[in-house]
Amino acid sequence: LRHPGWARVVRRRDDSGLSTDYDVWIADGRVVKTYDARSQTASVRPFTPRVRGATSTDLPSFSRVWVPRTRLPNDSLADTFIHPRGLVRNVLGTGPLTQLGSVTLAGHREALVVRVDHPRTSHLLTDRPDRWLEIAVDRMTGLVLRLREQVGARTTRHAEVTQLELGPALDDDVFALHISSDVRMLY
Repeated sequence: LRHPGWARVVRRRDDSGLSTDYDVWIADGRVVKTYDARSQTASVRPFTPRVRGATSTDLPSFSRVWVPRTRLPNDSLADTFIHPRGLVRNVLGTGPLTQLGSVTLAGHREALVVRVDHPRTSHLLTDRPDRWLEIAVDRMTGLVLRLREQVGARTTRHAEVTQLELGPALDDDVFALHISSDVRMLY
């Protein structure tokens, strides 16, 4: 991530280090480039424009659309961890909160651990009284470092930041998408 506008998100679907089951999402603030290794497809397209007037100060604060400095894939863990406003407003704000303490994550980052019991959801299958969500928030930056969702005795989602470096020097090549000539381009 390089503010403003530059982002690269790589999502692996398999724990194997040699797996080709991953996708890449790269943005420069104007154009989004994607690559799906499983289907061998890629795309280059402009960002979807935002609804005009949705950020107007004439609207009440709860009706305004929040625009991040750097856009990330919608509904992704990367977006949730880096821009937690939607998580806080739409999930944590819907149930009783408990601060469980603090923990060290990502090697050296102190994080506050917060749990919300039975947050409201629009997904019928997980709208249960035995569902809870636990997050660990970096004390210095406000970034989410860990998210764990539990339904009954089963962990349904667990994601954790393993390494965090603030303000690293990134070459422009980090944001380039290198693909072979046999990859199918979609629109």
